[in-house]
Amino acid sequence: NKYKNWKIYNYALGANNSIDVFESHGFEISKLPNTLIPIGKSDNCNYEIIQYDKKLIFGTQFHPEMSLDGNNLIEKFCSL
Repeated sequence: NKYKNWKIYNYALGANNSIDVFESHGFEISKLPNTLIPIGKSDNCNYEIIQYDKKLIFGTQFHPEMSLDGNNLIEKFCSL
């Protein structure tokens, strides 16, 4: 099912080991350039959260606005 809540592991932006997020597709990035660092993954996708290596620029493969953990993640991004 492509509309699903996923648990993201190896979460590097907080004290928790995982967060719950909403994803509504089956697409994923298969390879990252050297300038992007993976900082979160799920059972569905290896690169759920990425960070640019030289600046505090982040990207997500899910919809952070659709869950409480995702909204908290947005707040953390904005506070950096």
